[in-house]
Amino acid sequence: MILINYTFWAFCIIFIISINISRAAEPRIIGGYKCSEKSNVNTKFMIALIKCSGFHVCGGSLLSPKWVLSAAHCYQESKKLYACNAVTRDKCVGKDGYLPLSCPVHLILDFYMHPYYVSSPKDNDIGLLRLNSPMYENKNIQFVKLPSRTIDGDVSNVCEDTTILGWGRVNANIRGCSQRLMCVNLKIMSTTDCLKEYPTMKKNFICTEPSLEKDSAAGDSGGPLMCNDIQYGITSFGRNVSGYYTRVDKYLHFIRYSMKNSGLKIFRLNFFKYVLSLLLFYYNLIY
Repeated sequence: MILINYTFWAFCIIFIISINISRAAEPRIIGGYKCSEKSNVNTKFMIALIKCSGFHVCGGSLLSPKWVLSAAHCYQESKKLYACNAVTRDKCVGKDGYLPLSCPVHLILDFYMHPYYVSSPKDNDIGLLRLNSPMYENKNIQFVKLPSRTIDGDVSNVCEDTTILGWGRVNANIRGCSQRLMCVNLKIMSTTDCLKEYPTMKKNFICTEPSLEKDSAAGDSGGPLMCNDIQYGITSFGRNVSGYYTRVDKYLHFIRYSMKNSGLKIFRLNFFKYVLSLLLFYYNLIY
């Protein structure tokens, strides 16, 4: 009987520990606040990526009228996505976290995933989405600002206190995404300290200080890590009680090249169609 009791309590302890570890490893915005509650938080560049069913998948940030910056794994998990801005999303979303089909959304035409993206363990978790119709700047929409150059050394040398934005889960025990855009303030750790927490971490990531009370989250993937109105990171994954973010300044060339190359491809395609139509026109005239 004593042996059975010991076995039972040992099982209970292991079970409780395993639950706590799995919850800690699952990213989430807990301990955050509604972004609208603080006037100094800019959310006008925030983009929600949703499925055709209206289910929220990821966040993103608007780079230009037709370009959204997000995480590569967002597109890998859901190929058919739509985009809407923060105001539209927060006005339209229902209590179930779904966006009705009546809401104005933008179809995503192309996704430019980083060519060396690795899903496990995550690396180069960054991608650009091209919209079918533009989102122009107005009172509700602005383009996000990125670092002007690659930062020498740690991002923590430039910025320590950050804000994470997203519509992810606000409670580890409740499934489903937030009805409103949430923010959480976190401190960046140095690369040295990050590597102590996660020895195999790539140096093109930023990690935030461990916290059981607040973190970024499932549903927040692809959203920005902001500091002084500049996006330094993209929410990628959580491990133990730390959040990990793709370091944007390491990918400025990829971002610029993808946007420029897409334009060249479209120009070449349109030019080819134009020449072909002229040839067909003259062929019909002659014959």
